[in-house]
Amino acid sequence: MKYLKFFYFILTFFSITSLSSADTAGHRGNITALLHKGNTVISAGEDGFIVIWNVSQRTASSRFQLTTYRIQSVVSHPLKDEICIIESGGLNNYRISAWNYSQKRKLFSVYSTEPVGFINYSAGGNLIIVSGLNGSALSLLDSVTGRIVSTAEIPAGNVSFAITGRSERNILIYQSEHDEYPERAGYTGKILYYDIDAQRITGSFHAPGNLSNPVIFGSNRFLAGVNSDGLLLVDAASGDIFDTVANMERNALLCQTDDGFYSLRQRGTTATLNQYSVDRNARLVSRQQLSLSLDSAGSVSAIAHNGGVVFASSHGNIFFLDRQNRIIAAEHQFQTRITEIAAGEQNIALLTENGDLSFIPIDYRLIQRSSSFTMTQKSDYTKITPVSLSGEDRFILWQSENTRNAPQLLGANHQAEQRELAFLRGRFPLLSISVLNNRLLVLDTGGNISIRTTESLFSSSPPARADFTFSSVGAIDSLLINNEYFVVSRSVINNNSPFIYVNIRTSETVSVSYPARAGINVFSGSHGNVYAQAVERDNDGIKTTVVSLPPVSSAGARAGAAVRIFEYRGEASHLSIAESGGSIAVACDSEGALIFADNNINMERTNGLPVKLLGFERFFISLDSEGNIAWHDNRTGRILAVFSLNGNRWTLSGSSIVSGEFLRP
Repeated sequence: MKYLKFFYFILTFFSITSLSSADTAGHRGNITALLHKGNTVISAGEDGFIVIWNVSQRTASSRFQLTTYRIQSVVSHPLKDEICIIESGGLNNYRISAWNYSQKRKLFSVYSTEPVGFINYSAGGNLIIVSGLNGSALSLLDSVTGRIVSTAEIPAGNVSFAITGRSERNILIYQSEHDEYPERAGYTGKILYYDIDAQRITGSFHAPGNLSNPVIFGSNRFLAGVNSDGLLLVDAASGDIFDTVANMERNALLCQTDDGFYSLRQRGTTATLNQYSVDRNARLVSRQQLSLSLDSAGSVSAIAHNGGVVFASSHGNIFFLDRQNRIIAAEHQFQTRITEIAAGEQNIALLTENGDLSFIPIDYRLIQRSSSFTMTQKSDYTKITPVSLSGEDRFILWQSENTRNAPQLLGANHQAEQRELAFLRGRFPLLSISVLNNRLLVLDTGGNISIRTTESLFSSSPPARADFTFSSVGAIDSLLINNEYFVVSRSVINNNSPFIYVNIRTSETVSVSYPARAGINVFSGSHGNVYAQAVERDNDGIKTTVVSLPPVSSAGARAGAAVRIFEYRGEASHLSIAESGGSIAVACDSEGALIFADNNINMERTNGLPVKLLGFERFFISLDSEGNIAWHDNRTGRILAVFSLNGNRWTLSGSSIVSGEFLRP
């Protein structure tokens, strides 16, 4: 088995296949950035997705997820179908990644422990200008590989705008704040000219500070932005103020045009759009002013222009101006998200964002032959654990929010008795449930573990006391390994170990040595293999790892330490491990899913990033953030089929497309 390690700089190539029919949605939440290129608008949002919109048809044409983090900014390559984004994952967790958006292919990703404030392509697209990368004021990256070409030696300060000339030999830099004391009141910013080849500053001028949404135009002669003094027009060659519009609010949005810029001021449900240019006396001239109603749009979070003005809504849609200067919303439609899946021997149980429960065959080829599926409302439950009894798939529905709603047991055929499992409910909410052979393990948020036989699930009077109990402070997850042992992952408190094995018969515990701050989740593979997710800290900050734990048997736990097989910079919000055909696969946040084999293989992606993996004899199954269920070839990672929902209708896409409607009792 070959292992893969993700370093600060990650170079990956994988494509995203859109087999789902529900591919025309906007954003789930605020849009943070817009690009307008010909008949295409590209929006990026806090949901980590980009959406490509068709301007002439005013519809969303495709949507796919770049990251599990917030997309803070996006810029476009001047010559290619490529974009670069800033991903913001919270404290000490930032990334710059570049994508070919027409091929839906990642080019590279660069990790940063410090906030990245600004990115831009150079005029020819050979470089990416970055401010804040790992604390550097200004860095230049190769736009193909992401390799740092050079780090500009400039005074400390907040770089909020930078642009190169056509030759890509010089950079114009605007610092909205800097450390030097300004000689002129209000001139707390700076304009720098930097020679890339000579690696030195060739010009330095004090300029107005704290300009937000800065734009440059007029052959890079004029810089415009908004601060507390209003809308300012600044000489990019000297830093002097040419003109001021004093009644401009700080939240005004600006976007560049060929010979000037647009500004949008918002007050409640109304907005004013102005188109500005500069006259011969270097004064701002409002060539057009429109009053707009935002009743249906909500607040506007970004604007863009390329022959026409496009507005981005904080509600996740985009809007156009029609010939009567009315705001018209683009058309889009969200699919229904599947939020949880679990698999028995023959069936997959699924829960939707609307609280509906249904069952489909585990073999996607049987879905094509099925006439109908039934869907029932189970809005109080968010988790599913499979239980196979007497050759029939049963599933435990449960939730981890409170102790009010007791778990339920039901069968996949909807004919079996539905039983409330009140005896599994205790003083604390449930944290995990594990079933193996005839044993049932339950862990609650108080760190209490109880083990019973699965026969108790069907007993008319289940015993009040469990067969075995154990308590572990800081327990996060627990899993049955075999008939004699279970494993616990936990927070490291007072130098204890992040993982321990516990013998069900003797209560003997065996610690697993590993230098982690916490063991998060545990997963079982074939032949007694146990894998676990851990959170570690080194000199460069937090990282998420996957480790292989030493095996246990009836002879006891084998001495030894956990072995790291995968690592990811930052604390992953989604990580899942599965095994199929003798290979393991790991799905981790923005990196998608990887199969560890003789040659490590990136699993083909759907439009969303995978959040859960399941493994079976012939294929892997993934659930993505969009709610798609995908079947993957366990040797190549290729997608075999995708199952998706849209309201009361299901669709299976693969070599052919089959769809149908759910029945409701």
